[in-house]
Amino acid sequence: MKIKQLIIGCKLVLFIAFAFPAYAETVDENEEAGWYFNVIVGAMREPTYLGSDKYITEAGGDFQATYNTGRGIEYFLSLGEFGASVELGNDWELTTFLEYEEGRDNSEDPILAHFPKVRDTLEGQVILAKHIKNWTIAGILQPDILDRGKGFVYFLALEHDYKVNQRLSLSTSLDISFGNAEHMNTEVGVSSSVAALSGLNAYRPGSGYKSTTLDVELDYAINKNWSIVSGVEVEFYGSNIADSPLVKDEGSDTNYTYGLGISYRF
Repeated sequence: MKIKQLIIGCKLVLFIAFAFPAYAETVDENEEAGWYFNVIVGAMREPTYLGSDKYITEAGGDFQATYNTGRGIEYFLSLGEFGASVELGNDWELTTFLEYEEGRDNSEDPILAHFPKVRDTLEGQVILAKHIKNWTIAGILQPDILDRGKGFVYFLALEHDYKVNQRLSLSTSLDISFGNAEHMNTEVGVSSSVAALSGLNAYRPGSGYKSTTLDVELDYAINKNWSIVSGVEVEFYGSNIADSPLVKDEGSDTNYTYGLGISYRF
């Protein structure tokens, strides 16, 4: 889910600066140079696997550290990601980061009992964004760095930020995602051996369109340091995902994710 305050994460310009609800935080031109910290605790309700119609609720938290250089570069570090954002001029921004991606827990849903384990991995993300007032247009590349089956995914995204009043902020994003065959098969493929054990029909999706996702996030500032963050994400799957027996017969072609938490920034 792209709820920035609830997922484990931060962001890094690893490939150019070092050498990101769901998207990477942008460099804040109004912040002074120095360190900023954020502690988040909350809970998230999400499907047991991509395309599932069963949901689980989990509590979690994160600690994020940000360093603003004051020269158009911010570095980020948290429990699951590290990276940076760099201003390129003319309202363009490049963000890159490395992100820990948790594998699939097959024990969360009985239908996954005969499926191979999806291992934890490390994903890279490269985001090129153009800011136009309160709008952001972005292209995102997401490869599996450790080559553990997550393959390659890329996105086209549009985000709008709106300050309702001095306390309440609303962020809305829409993205379209595409993936290669390796990614699709890891998520919803059914091999012949798994089909024989599970009773599902064998299925091997190809590469191409994956899904369209709408994400809405709210941030309510209690005071200077404390805020309540919440969000809901709806993902609509294309035929590569939706036609899988794992989704068509056992799940749903639409998934929802909900998040709620409290944030302390200092």
